[in-house]
This record gives sequence, structure tokens and C-alpha cells, in this order.
Amino acid sequence: MRLIKVVGVVTVAAAVVTGVAGAFKILVEPLPRGVVGTPYSYTFKPIGGAPPYTYWFLAGVLPPGLSISSDGQLTGTPTAAGTYAFDVNGHESSGKDTQASFTLTVLEKLTVTTNALKSATVGSPYTATLTASGGGELRWWVSAGVLPDGLTLASNGTISGTPTAAGSSTFTVTVSDGGLRSDTKQLTLLVAAPLAVAAGELPPAVAGKPFMAPPLTATGGVPPYAWSLAGGTLPPGLSLDSASGVVSGTPTAPGTFPLTVGVADSEGRTATLDLTATVVRALELVTTRIRAAKAGRPYATKFLARGGVPPRTWKVVRGRLPVGFRLGAATGVLSGTARKPGVFRFTVRVTDSIRESSVRTFVLSVGP
Repeated sequence: MRLIKVVGVVTVAAAVVTGVAGAFKILVEPLPRGVVGTPYSYTFKPIGGAPPYTYWFLAGVLPPGLSISSDGQLTGTPTAAGTYAFDVNGHESSGKDTQASFTLTVLEKLTVTTNALKSATVGSPYTATLTASGGGELRWWVSAGVLPDGLTLASNGTISGTPTAAGSSTFTVTVSDGGLRSDTKQLTLLVAAPLAVAAGELPPAVAGKPFMAPPLTATGGVPPYAWSLAGGTLPPGLSLDSASGVVSGTPTAPGTFPLTVGVADSEGRTATLDLTATVVRALELVTTRIRAAKAGRPYATKFLARGGVPPRTWKVVRGRLPVGFRLGAATGVLSGTARKPGVFRFTVRVTDSIRESSVRTFVLSVGP
């Protein structure tokens, strides 16, 4: 009697198993998430029934870019983010059909949106934050190349530190949300030397005469440079060209003018230099006539000039002096002892250190 009861239980269990195996269904499970722009593939799985199986889209909305093949492959490359609900029909060889409902979430593509990095400066603290669209909690790292010496990339996308050497570094950064999505971007970071105005002076200008100084020059930073007057005043009649750094014009009055020039590079670095602009009077030989000399007697007279920029150089450029006379090149003193009487006509030129000159013609009478 006990044996019969056991056999009965076993018979019932077998019937239940046979009934489950014969039912035809499509396994409903959470679909793997897709990512815009990333190829996607999923295979629907039958439960029960008999192969071959045939599948087709029944209702709802498939993610744009995806389709269902007759063998149950959901494939393609999604083109739009969103959550999409749809129904799938399945058919097995004995003629049974079944339907199943699915939901597929397509995530926005993770994209590095930082396209360029501001430059850094040697010896100055630097911070830049990389950015990306899409994704959740992001993690960043350098996947190729190296950052400039002194800088590091934190996992939150912040590049920071104090660069130690000028130069340009090209490297690749990768960002990931720890799941399906990641992206890379090659970037270049320029480390510039500190911006400075090269030491120099403005040459003297002459009142009333056109003037053009050599261009001011800057080092470091990132060209192009923009020049400006940061303090003081330029002599009346002169101006500073912002693009070339050239001071030019025609000064109208002599004087000494302390000033500060400033320079800015293309990324806002600035530097200054204190200078002095000097405007002098035009060089003029002011002696108009000289006294007479006598043959056989020592003679000396000094030519006088004003204006210009000393030192001055004197020279007879036309005519001749009495035999025994000479003109001191550095002193402007005409001296000597004439041997014979006569009248001597000659032209004297005085030249200053900036090559301005003035000439005048004189007549020297040498009496007996």
C-alpha cells in the first residue's frame, strides 16, 4: 500500500514537468542597455515549443536604428536616446504563437566635449577641468602620451599642478562611466615661458624731426602681443603702435618723459617695463664767425654747438685750413700757428651720437 502511494506521487510530478516543457514562451528578461552610436545586439530566447522559431516585431516602438530579424536577433546601432517599449511575436514549428513585452533603454553617447586646453605658464599654478556630455559618475585618465612635467590629471577630470618647463605636450584622455560608455580625445597643452618685455631703451628723438624707434620686443607667453602705454606719457607728437610695439611720430618739444609700456599676450598674460623717452633740441652749430689770426703767432678758438646728443664730432668737410692749423675732432677747437698771411674759407660739420649734424661755412683771415 505504501509503495503504491509513492509511485502515484512520482507520476503526478512527471506530468507537471511535461506540461511546463510543452508551453511555448519567449523569455522575458531585462534587456541590456544600448548606447547611441554603439552597435547593439540581443537574441530573444524561447522557452518550450519546438524549433525552428520565427520572430517579428508586433507593436510599440523600437529604438531608431534597431530592427528584429526572423531568427530573433535585435540588432543595429541606436541613433536616439530614450526608453522604448515594444512587443515581440514568436512562432514555433508546431504552429503555436506567443507574445512578450520588452523595454529597452538607450543611453546618450558619452562624449568628451573639451576640444582645447588653455595654455599654462612655467612656475605658475595651473587648473583646467575636462568636460563630457552623457554618462553618470565619470572617471578620467591619461591613456596615451604624458602631461607636461608638474601637472597631473585627477579621476574627476581636473588637470592641475605647477608646470616646470616650457614646451608642448600631446596626450590622449579617456573618460568612462564605469559601464557601457567611454570616449577618448587627443589634446595638446602648451606650457609657455613667463611673459616679459625685453630690456631696452628708447633712443633719443629730435624735436621737429620724424622719429621711429626699434620695435619693443617681448618673450614668453603666447603671441600675438598687444602693446599699450601702462603709465606716464609719451612725448607730444609720438605714439605707440599696439600691434608692432613701435614708438614713432614727430616730437614737438624737447624734454624727458618717464613712462611704462605694457604688453599682453593672446591669452591675457601681462608684463610691463619702465622706460624714459628723451627728446632733444635739434643739433645746431651756433658759432657764426671766428676772429682773425696772425701769421707766426699761436691761435686757438672753439666752435660751439647746442642740442643733439653728445658726444659730438667735428670735421672740416669743405675748403682748407691755413697750413699749421688743425680742428680737434673731439673738442671743436681750431688751433695752430699760421705760416703765411691769407684768407681761408672752409666748412665745418658737427655730428652727434645719433648722427644728427649741422654745418656752417667760415672765413678765417690771417694777417701778417
